Amino acid sequence: MYIYFRTLKLFLTARYDENLDFWDELERPMMVLPTDIDVFLEVNNGRYLSLMDIGRFEFGYKVGLVDALKRRKWGLAVAGSSIRYRKRMHMFQRFTMHTRVVAVDEKWTYFQQVIKRNGEWCVAALVRTAVTDPNGVVPSQEVAQEMGLAWEPCMPDWVARWDESDQMRPWGDHSSD
Repeated sequence: MYIYFRTLKLFLTARYDENLDFWDELERPMMVLPTDIDVFLEVNNGRYLSLMDIGRFEFGYKVGLVDALKRRKWGLAVAGSSIRYRKRMHMFQRFTMHTRVVAVDEKWTYFQQVIKRNGEWCVAALVRTAVTDPNGVVPSQEVAQEMGLAWEPCMPDWVARWDESDQMRPWGDHSSD
């Protein structure tokens, strides 16, 4: 089940929170709820990705992206992710989700999202996202202009290498196995 109540709470409260600059990091304190738990009584691996959706939505509100999406009737898409699990989290444990943009190119915005508990990394992900319209991906420069931001492409080496390796991966064609 998707995290509808957490998402609704975000939509109702985020507009009243302090804004961020595009390159700032968002920190959101949260707690593991019973609906986040799997049969092993720990946070389900897929739930982490859903929780990270909330972090990116909130980030979008605080940097002005959501307003641009509404004006232009644009959408959002995740186009790839890599996630690493280090520490288990259990019911009612408190944690902090950190969300920040680490790279932008002509098409994509790359987020690093880290979930920490007591200062220790539990889960970390790199997520490739795009703004979309009926014709496909909206160029990042156009999105930046709509948000009133300077166009600042940035691609750290570690993100570029991840992107390159992801492009080399076979997609449904097992002939290259």
